[in-house]
Order: sequence, then structure tokens, then C-alpha cells
Amino acid sequence: TVTAEEILDDGEVPRLVPRDGLASLSAKLRAKGKRIVSVVGSFDILHSGHLRLLNEARQAGDVLVVGLRSDGAMRLARGSGRPFVPEDQRAEMLLALRAVDYVHIVEEPEAVAFLNALNPHVQVEGAEESQPDAAHRVPKDDGTLDLSAEALRRKLAALASGPFRFFRGTFHLMAWDLME
Repeated sequence: TVTAEEILDDGEVPRLVPRDGLASLSAKLRAKGKRIVSVVGSFDILHSGHLRLLNEARQAGDVLVVGLRSDGAMRLARGSGRPFVPEDQRAEMLLALRAVDYVHIVEEPEAVAFLNALNPHVQVEGAEESQPDAAHRVPKDDGTLDLSAEALRRKLAALASGPFRFFRGTFHLMAWDLME
């Protein structure tokens, strides 16, 4: 069993990197000849579109650093109902993925300070970042299923008003129900 502390720390450098640690992390990685890739996003309800984005981003270099939008930045950008999942839990889930090496929580609405401090070789943009209205779609037998954050929000709102009640720790049940 792996603890949250083990996921967040690899021994040499904490995997959840504070702002003042980004430049030194970048310098250490560059000194080792590593190609640094970054991606910025909310990753609020982690889904297959996110996983594809992160895996593809990781293939663009040796190390993937995710700029995770903070709870406050998300509320500013998307309204008071967001995020659904708190930033510490989103960071923990991201760091449990093989594709993600480091996470930095971006407090500002724009990730300019994060990118300037990290100075990545490659910055990958996901559909939601580059095209706010774009939806992640997953093929199904009868066509496609819209898995955008907005579609998930609408589905969750409809489910919450029905006979279903979701509690902390039932993410898998929510995801399963959303697929039907």
C-alpha cells in the first residue's frame, strides 16, 4: 500500500512543488539533460480525456510537470460551484498517475508565473485550455458521449436532484453512473 505522503514525495525532491521550488527543480532536471514538459489544467473530475492528454504530454519529453489550477483560481474562472474535488485530492490523484512526475498548484487565474519559473521545453495545451467550449468525447457503440466538465456538471446536478446521493469517496460510483 502506498500512502499519500509517499505519492507526494520521491525523497530527493517533493513531487508537489511549491512556487519557490520550480526554478531549482527545472535547473536540476536540465542539468541531468531532461526535456521538461508542462501542462496546465483543472483536472477537476478526472476522466479519460485527461488521461489521454497527460499520456500524450508525457511522450513529448522526459519529465511532465502539471500546473494544477487551485480551488480559488477555479472559482474565479468557472464560478462558485467549482471545483467539485478539492485541490489537494486532485494533486494526489494526478501524482498517482505514471505519466505525471510533478505537480504545482497554480494560484493565479493565468499560469504565466508558473511557466516563467519552470521554463519548460514544451507546454502542452488541452482542448479545454485552448478551446474553452471543446468537449472530450469517448466513442461508444451508439456514437459519442460528451465528457466535458460542463456536461459532467449538468449530469451531476441532475443525479443529485434525483434518488442518488454522492458522498466523499464514491468517485468511482459517480463515474460509472455517468457512463450509462
